[in-house]
Amino acid sequence: MSQEPAYDDTAPLYGESVVPFNIGPTKLSKQARQQRERSQYWGPETIPADHLASLREQWRVCIEDWLWRQMFTDRLEEQLAGLQHWQRQAGEYVEIILEADVVDMLLKWLTWMLTNANTKVWKLVLDVLTTLLQNLERMDVQLTDRETQILVPNIVERSGHNILVIRESMQELLRICASVASRGRVLPMLLHGLTSKSKRSAACSMRAIGDILDRGTTLALLRSQKDLGLVLKLTVDKDADVRRSAVHTVSLFSLYVDDDVFIKVCRGLPPLAKGPVQTAAVRLQVPEEEDSRPI
Repeated sequence: MSQEPAYDDTAPLYGESVVPFNIGPTKLSKQARQQRERSQYWGPETIPADHLASLREQWRVCIEDWLWRQMFTDRLEEQLAGLQHWQRQAGEYVEIILEADVVDMLLKWLTWMLTNANTKVWKLVLDVLTTLLQNLERMDVQLTDRETQILVPNIVERSGHNILVIRESMQELLRICASVASRGRVLPMLLHGLTSKSKRSAACSMRAIGDILDRGTTLALLRSQKDLGLVLKLTVDKDADVRRSAVHTVSLFSLYVDDDVFIKVCRGLPPLAKGPVQTAAVRLQVPEEEDSRPI
């Protein structure tokens, strides 16, 4: 009976030196892969076993065996080693990732790794994602719609982690997403995050909406009575963080629409929120007025 080869003990582990690695051809081109998987579910709830099995096979053919085993092992030390290798690859050799056209596969693996409860794994996953997205931003490389669909809902739903440094990393990731993905695609995912059972995730989503606002996204939000109503309603939410974030986000509308439009929006606010929103909107104008004063 054939047995699966034993793990390569010579492969570098967590904390040991990491070297760049090659990524060979995949079975399908990225375009063909994403076309076939355009409706494939990938979180934030449980990822179907057959979808994960397909990802394992996609990676098996294009990377070295020792790395593949580190990516899909149950052993913590090896998982951390695999993540450390990918962090350096994403930082110093991101061109290899882009040339191999495997960003979608990498995002699927990293978001799947967030189903792991270990804090060290989470921190390294977020480090890899941050490094990767920062380099894409620097190189002016945009995520595809499918890559956005894989990444953003998973980050949004898990952004309410109980460890502050992890929440802050998630918030930063969502901010960068606005630079490397279509804001029009990201906005509905953030709006959906406002309905999360986790108030921390809802607050993170609200802050992220504020971060991506420009005239286009503001007008898109104002055109949807349902979405606008949800944002306005949260300005009086029982959770203080959600409430503060919503007040700030609504006040930001004043920067991107005419005064008469903003006044109309404020009329739809719950009575208790009108004062705080209008005060916040006035404060947004103060720095600009102070800068314009003659010295």
